[in-house]
Amino acid sequence: MAPGEDSRMFAGLRDKLKGTNLYDAKIGAIHLKNKIGKFGNLINANHRHDEEHEKATDDKRNRIAESHRFKSFAPERDGNNIKWYVDGQDYFYAVSVALEKAKETIYIEDWWLSPELFLRRPPFYNQEYRLDQILKRRAEAGVKIYIIVYKEVAAAVSCNSAHTKHALHALCPKGTPGHGNITVLRHPDHNVFENAGDMTFYWAHHEKFIVIDYEIAFIGGLDLCFGRWDSRQHPCSDVHPAGVQNEMFPGQDFNNNRIMDFQTVEDWKSNELSKADYGRMPWHDVAMCLIGDCVFDIAEHFVLRWNFVKRDKYKRSEKVDWLTMTGREGENEDLIAVQRPKHPVGEYINHPLSPLENRSWAKGQQGTVHAQIIRSSSDWSSGILTEHSIQNAYCEIIENAQHFVYIENQFFITATGEEQAPIHNTIGRAIVNACVKAGKEGRKFRVIIVIPAVPGFAGDLRDDAAMGTRAIMDYQYKSIHRGPHSIFEQIKAQGVDPTQHIFIFNLRSYDRLNKTAAMVEQEEKSGVKYQDVQRAEAEEIMAEGVHSTTDRQPTLGDDTGDKEKERLIEQKRKFEEQRTEVGLDKEVTSTDSIAATAMLNGGKVSEQRWDDDLEKEKENFIQEELYIHGKLLIVDDRIVICGSSNINDRSQLGIHDSELSIVMEDYNTIDSTMDGQPFKAGHHAATLRRLLWREHLGLLPAQPLDASKDPNAQPVDVCPNDIMEGPEYDFVADPMSDKVWEMWTGNADTNTRIFRHLFRADPDDNIKTFDDYEAFLPRHNKFKQGHLHDPFMPAQEVREKLDQIKGHLVWMPLDFLCDAPMAEKGLQVNAYTERFVTGNPVEPVTLGASTSGIIGNKDLRPPTEQYKKLDNGNVFGVPNNVARVSEINPQLEPRKYGIDFFQSLSAELVTIKNATALGRQAKDHTNTGPYLWVYGNWPVTGRNARGGLTVTEGDANPETLILFDPVDGTRNPNTIKLGDSLTDITGVIEYEFGLYYIRPSTAPSIKSLRSPSLPSLSAIKSNGRYNALSDATYNLENLAPGDSRIPLIVNHTATYLGVPSIIFL
Repeated sequence: MAPGEDSRMFAGLRDKLKGTNLYDAKIGAIHLKNKIGKFGNLINANHRHDEEHEKATDDKRNRIAESHRFKSFAPERDGNNIKWYVDGQDYFYAVSVALEKAKETIYIEDWWLSPELFLRRPPFYNQEYRLDQILKRRAEAGVKIYIIVYKEVAAAVSCNSAHTKHALHALCPKGTPGHGNITVLRHPDHNVFENAGDMTFYWAHHEKFIVIDYEIAFIGGLDLCFGRWDSRQHPCSDVHPAGVQNEMFPGQDFNNNRIMDFQTVEDWKSNELSKADYGRMPWHDVAMCLIGDCVFDIAEHFVLRWNFVKRDKYKRSEKVDWLTMTGREGENEDLIAVQRPKHPVGEYINHPLSPLENRSWAKGQQGTVHAQIIRSSSDWSSGILTEHSIQNAYCEIIENAQHFVYIENQFFITATGEEQAPIHNTIGRAIVNACVKAGKEGRKFRVIIVIPAVPGFAGDLRDDAAMGTRAIMDYQYKSIHRGPHSIFEQIKAQGVDPTQHIFIFNLRSYDRLNKTAAMVEQEEKSGVKYQDVQRAEAEEIMAEGVHSTTDRQPTLGDDTGDKEKERLIEQKRKFEEQRTEVGLDKEVTSTDSIAATAMLNGGKVSEQRWDDDLEKEKENFIQEELYIHGKLLIVDDRIVICGSSNINDRSQLGIHDSELSIVMEDYNTIDSTMDGQPFKAGHHAATLRRLLWREHLGLLPAQPLDASKDPNAQPVDVCPNDIMEGPEYDFVADPMSDKVWEMWTGNADTNTRIFRHLFRADPDDNIKTFDDYEAFLPRHNKFKQGHLHDPFMPAQEVREKLDQIKGHLVWMPLDFLCDAPMAEKGLQVNAYTERFVTGNPVEPVTLGASTSGIIGNKDLRPPTEQYKKLDNGNVFGVPNNVARVSEINPQLEPRKYGIDFFQSLSAELVTIKNATALGRQAKDHTNTGPYLWVYGNWPVTGRNARGGLTVTEGDANPETLILFDPVDGTRNPNTIKLGDSLTDITGVIEYEFGLYYIRPSTAPSIKSLRSPSLPSLSAIKSNGRYNALSDATYNLENLAPGDSRIPLIVNHTATYLGVPSIIFL
């Protein structure tokens, strides 16, 4: 055979085999091998950065970042045309307009995406503008739609990305137009068998942006999800006696997390407060729309994330293609994580689909805004080395501020140095430096921070369930002014008065439920509650989406959904039947919301019509915190940062949540003043700040629902912002004006006092201890949350006091619980970090005993029979379906269910005394062996003669835990057997893979061995005939060919089991 002929022959053979079953089997075997090989990633955290080509890519990215401001992956870009949006009404309307014009591609990245979200309101009259319906139309028109959503840990948050994926994939079934044009990826994975070492349980993909046709982009704080749509007057009420078709917030879109969090988001029925009894939590947010070179950078970040998720989770899926980009071809395609394996699965699709140079922004400058994309991203989120250019930008811009820093953010947790570990972002230090410099130079300088009163979602802040929220608040207070390393104390230590420079505010809104006497009579005569009518309305306009939650076909004969729909529609018919009888066929003179009375020219509460006794009206006045969700920084009316990033370690460090933001500085300046002196302000920053301040001060009129003629509700390519010039615009022009500051602080003073007096709104400065809390707001069921506190106050007095509220500003209560431990040590949130990071002493609680804390006593004996509510009293009735626990069992019942008991102790430092082993220590591939079940000296059921616990019908033995690897690096004993007794175990309760573990501070030792070490010999003997079978079970784990245990197993099988006919391993 001639040289090379053999290789040509085999190459030809390979070509002939391609497409055959044999070739497919070979490729499948290669993919399986690679998939199994991913388990090695568990012990190689650097597996994406240890090969030469990976190191070369990392070096290339580092060189690029080092050459850019803030060490961002993206350069500074001139000539962007950028438009701001304040609150959801304008933003969502603009998004609906832009999506409808999409021709080629749509990229969407969200923490949470609700397919049933209405982008225009009222929903009943705008059903075609539900998000899923818009996407369906575009997919049918041939637009390729790519969506990445955060795959949540179901036990922690309730956004149900599985519903998002299935509902959107089901829009265009096979054989219909648009099929295959919508692809939804969820990341990160939480299944060790699918993703091995590439999992994260603690961090989230938090970006919120859209890119359409590489032409236009949206970026900011607004997810396309329930609870975000709102107008600038921020109504709390959604009761409509004139007809439920007028409602603004259907189904789960009406939400108040202080009362009830989102639960089963694919089913609108599971999370409904009665609108006739409670108000919603209003929502304040900020976002941007842009055309310009920065669109390319946002698209590049998306494509990097897409390809990373493809590699990480969908590498062997034909349904997910690789994306390549014009401008990132050839040797630069590694920058967007394109891989070209020997046997690729999926196509390589180049974007944009038409030439990049056809984009308007590629032909020349579109605007005057100098901008740069910045991000927080790392190995787990994007497969790159850590980038925290968002934190770099915040710190540098704040430290260089000359006049003012204005912050709106959902959180404010930051450090002034390493002494505040475990907090590490240093935005707090930048604020200290800016204030100290201004103070020593004698400059007027203010840092104005607007954050939520309660920065997490909880009910009563006194409850154990609110421990996590109180811990966040505790860290915020420590960041601001409590403790020697707080911002206030660090400024004071340098001889500057922080109270002259730093001011913290919250927002709050009031309204009136339009629950008229006629509507109450309608309920009574029809026998139907208004809540049932609102359910029927949601069923009518949302059912198609909320019931299409999986890609599977419905079960034959399952018509429960149809029957429920028929029942609800019949309820609505009966309710409407009584409309004429009670007089509601005529015009309803009372308004459905009085939120506009806090705004410019909105009238007075005392002048509002009410078609009943005013004393009855008092029952319907409500208030709630106005939740600040925007992530916004404005400095000196010149520079703006807006995006998805909170001020906390999760958002700022890069190694945790993934984030995307944009830095903007408008080179188009306007003549303004700063503290009375002539000043050149950036048009973009100054007009945004002026509109925000007018909204907060009540110097803007309420928004009408029809946004079709509102320039601020259009994309940037349609028209610029309407800055709403007039006397109020001029009044707030100078951010350092004494008159503006007098109104700002004066409104906050008055509003805070009125909300305290009428509603006992909490948190409050008068609540310094938990006893104060009880005195200020007693626990009882006499009054609904958010309603008037004093039922005996004269109605007219209530009205006249509400007349005094202007806008939404209130002071942040800096003295709230200042004399009480807000986050009890040893309880769930910070036990792990305080014990093992800061070194502070933490007393462990003993499982099996009773203990007392600041909120009352705890019974720490685990339940002994049921693991979770889904099991319906049986043993694992719904195997492994932990994801649905929060739907069925939204409130913890720790005395009844094992999963609830250990969740209530999650991250808590505990001690297990006199632990008993429930099996031999199993070894995993790292040979460390973390898989050993144990129980302590607490009551158990099903104890057998060997010291184990036998699972029987109705008894799942939930009173057990898995012993995990010790923190100090020691190893748990590997000779433990069933029934052996161990020394006391002290460690932290953790959750992984649907199970609960104790991670000990150090390894326990064997205290006593179970005797005898092996069970007695089998008494079953063969009778020498073939008319009977004997069977036995032998418990194995991780047995492999060549395992050293095989001879021992053979001996046990022969000696102790008597060589059974059948053996189950």
